[in-house]
Amino acid sequence: MIHTLHIHPDENGGPADIWEAVAIPETKAPWAVIAPPFWLAYHRLWWPLVVYLLVAVTGFALLTTPAAPAAFLLGGLPGLYLLLEGHQLRRNAVERDGWTFAGVAEGHDPEEALARHFGRLTDMAHRGLIGAA
Repeated sequence: MIHTLHIHPDENGGPADIWEAVAIPETKAPWAVIAPPFWLAYHRLWWPLVVYLLVAVTGFALLTTPAAPAAFLLGGLPGLYLLLEGHQLRRNAVERDGWTFAGVAEGHDPEEALARHFGRLTDMAHRGLIGAA
């Protein structure tokens, strides 16, 4: 599984701490469909959560009108959007918060992707292929 890696900036303007890095998978987000409000809140995506709740309340209100079949069919669209674009919403949020894109790595889980990426950089620095950190 491919992950994008992001590093949190240091508050003092110094080098970023790689131990605070986050790996976001380049896959679908099935938990965003199963429990959308909880998934959005867990990942601190507050504005998408507000929009999702407004759409959900509007959809429930439309279920009591003659447009109920259309409201029922349209009710699945926010979940489908979160399934396909949920992790991109996370990427946008970390970039907006000042995190730096560090690269792309492959791993079965985020921890393995981080270990592979930063292990490769450390190995290259020891060989003198890149400047030492």
